[in-house]
Amino acid sequence: MSFSNLGLSAPLVDHLLSVGFKIPTPVQFMVIPKFLRNSDVMASAQTGTGKTGAFLLPAIDYLLHARKREKLPRILILEPTRELATQVYEEFQRFNKDNVLKAVVLVGGESNILQERALAKGVDLVIATPGRLMDLHERNKIMLHDVHSLIIDEADRMLDMGFIPAIDRLVELLPNYKQTLLLSATFTDDIETLGNKYLINPQRVSVEAVNRAAETIEQFIYKLQPRQKTQVLEHVLKLEKEKKGVVFCNRKRDIDDVMRFVNKLGIHAVATHGDLTQMQRNQTLEMFKNGEATILVASDVAARGLDIQDLEVVINYDIPIYADSYVHRIGRTGRAGNKGRAYTFVTPRDKLALTNVELLIGRKIEELTFEEKCIEKKLPVTKQPPVKKEPLIQSMPDEDVIGFGANMPAFMMNGTV
Repeated sequence: MSFSNLGLSAPLVDHLLSVGFKIPTPVQFMVIPKFLRNSDVMASAQTGTGKTGAFLLPAIDYLLHARKREKLPRILILEPTRELATQVYEEFQRFNKDNVLKAVVLVGGESNILQERALAKGVDLVIATPGRLMDLHERNKIMLHDVHSLIIDEADRMLDMGFIPAIDRLVELLPNYKQTLLLSATFTDDIETLGNKYLINPQRVSVEAVNRAAETIEQFIYKLQPRQKTQVLEHVLKLEKEKKGVVFCNRKRDIDDVMRFVNKLGIHAVATHGDLTQMQRNQTLEMFKNGEATILVASDVAARGLDIQDLEVVINYDIPIYADSYVHRIGRTGRAGNKGRAYTFVTPRDKLALTNVELLIGRKIEELTFEEKCIEKKLPVTKQPPVKKEPLIQSMPDEDVIGFGANMPAFMMNGTV
């Protein structure tokens, strides 16, 4: 099965081949034809399934052939964070041969003036966070009455971050005859309610994430008291001496404290979280990528936007609140067939969160013990076999192909596409 079989135009398929994409992923196989038939679509797909390409490729194909309106955007993509919006834009540019189409990213933390200038010149596609888009519309800087397709990505995160009221207001500004796609990691009752509110007779697609990270990443937990976290963190960093890693915290207020603690150990650490400006976050990530810093201390914002090929270690200073965030976090390491290690700190309050994580990944995580004198030993743990899942599409090829396994392109691994 190739992209040409999905209904994409020959020039776009040829361009995909030229940049190394030959075979669609399952979610692309199921979503692209429905998008091209102008159907509303509800898709459940997690990181690593290729979902960004599932909506971006047919959107580009539509823009290349549809009637163009002067300065008015025809595709609107909503993302919950600046990082995700930027990722989608980067993938759009990869598929936008010869820069034929124009797109703009409208997010907070960036210059209003530059965004307004881009809109004034005219754009085909807008990628935005709901708050900044509403702000620009209220100041009459953008018109939305010619939008053909609305794509609400990461709808579960939109709910968590309180963006639904803003999306409700935006939907009222769009044409009644628009096409709508809603993508979420899971189909919860709340997501079903949103689907009933925004979509008309939607086509449903559900694709479970292939847990590639589990095959290449050694996963461990430490059961400890909250007061022991910094001591165990120091111990793990000594075990993983001089290896590049990310430390994830649930609360922004803890991130800077952990960063300062790591720096006191003589390890250069930097931090990124939602309170920094976009310029500060870009500078921080650049320092980490180029090796100036060994450890990045981050919130979950980085779990979906971080792409460091040589990342060796992930440390969950706090176990994530949402189980799927665990997969996103540890998926930052063990890429392209490389091995990685993930350590998670579990306090007595985290029992339910740990249970949810182990249910999601289909097995128990090996437990390590930490004694006050830093004596390390492994406890016997009965390992559960991975949960067997039936293949989603019988016709998909068995052999490694471009877009899968160690050869999976970045845009299909980042939670992006």
